[in-house]
Amino acid sequence: MPQIHVVAAGTFDGLHGGHRFYLRAAKRRGDVLTVIVARDATIPLVKGKRTKQRERSRLAVIAALPEVDRATLGDPVRSGHSEARFRIL
Repeated sequence: MPQIHVVAAGTFDGLHGGHRFYLRAAKRRGDVLTVIVARDATIPLVKGKRTKQRERSRLAVIAALPEVDRATLGDPVRSGHSEARFRIL
């Protein structure tokens, strides 16, 4: 039987209970959970503000979670191309 792969995405700036709930719920949907962590340069374009933590720190925190099988940084977004935030490098 093939594995079901689930993808979750977010900024994850300051991991909190809501993030953990989201990721656990995503993991329950399949066998392998890949999480896309938004790039530092993407956040101001999408949210209009900067993050408190740098992308590598946010990535490391997410990658260390037991429910996460793979964590990666998203593709950098260029102004006017916000859909690129869901591409995996």
